[in-house]
Amino acid sequence: MSSIHTRYNPTIVDGCALWLSGNQSWKKSVELRASTFAEDWTDRSGFGNNAVQASEILQPTFNPTGLNGKGTLSFVNGPLLSIPDSPELNVQAHTIFIVSKTNDLTPSFPRVFGKGSGVERNYGYFYQGGGSGLGLYQCWSAGPNLELYTTSSLGTTWHVQCMVYDLSKADLYVDSVLNASTSYSETLYNTAVPAVIGSSNSNIEVAEIILYNRALTGSQILTMNNYLSGEWNL
Repeated sequence: MSSIHTRYNPTIVDGCALWLSGNQSWKKSVELRASTFAEDWTDRSGFGNNAVQASEILQPTFNPTGLNGKGTLSFVNGPLLSIPDSPELNVQAHTIFIVSKTNDLTPSFPRVFGKGSGVERNYGYFYQGGGSGLGLYQCWSAGPNLELYTTSSLGTTWHVQCMVYDLSKADLYVDSVLNASTSYSETLYNTAVPAVIGSSNSNIEVAEIILYNRALTGSQILTMNNYLSGEWNL
C-alpha cells in the first residue's frame, strides 16, 4: 500500500512573520552568487521579509547538503544577512524557532538571529561562548532585560531551538523539551532597525528560522518542533 507524504507548511499556523529555510529540494529560496555565496534568502511567510547581503565579502556560504542532505548557510568570521525593518518583525509576544549549530564554543556571544543592536535591541538568540556551549535568549526593554540561558551545553551539534515570550514569561525549548523558563512581563523595545543573522565573531551554521508574532500554544509548539525535527532528520 502506497502513501503520500504532504509537507507541513508553517504558515498554516497563524502569525507566521518570517520563514527562512535552506532546504532547496522542494522550493528554491536561496539566491546564490558563483554557485556558492548566499546573497538573498527568500522569506516564505508571504510578507517578503527577505534576508539579503549586497556586499560580496559579507555573504555567507551555502552548503547544499549541510544537514542530512539539505541546504544550510554558514556564517564564519563576519558574514551577515540583514532583513529590513517591517511591521511583522516588530513584535511583543512572539515565538522563534531556529535550527542551528555552532562550530566553535569560544567566541563571546556570537549572534544567530536578532533584531536591533546597541542598547535598544528587541530580541535575539546567541551562543554564550567562552567554552560553555550554552544558548542564550534575550529580550530588551526599558525595564529589566531578559537573559535566559539553556541549562546545559548545546555543544557543536545541530539542535531545534524554540523561544517563546507571552508577555508574562519566557520559555526556551531544545529539541522539543522545555529547557529553561522564567517570569518576564516587560514591554520590549520597538526599534526601527533591521533583523540580522550572524555576527562578526560567529562561526555558526543555520538551516531554518521561523518567527511568529505571537506566543504559540503548547500544542502548536509541539507541532512545529515535530515538523522541524522531521524536516531535518534530527
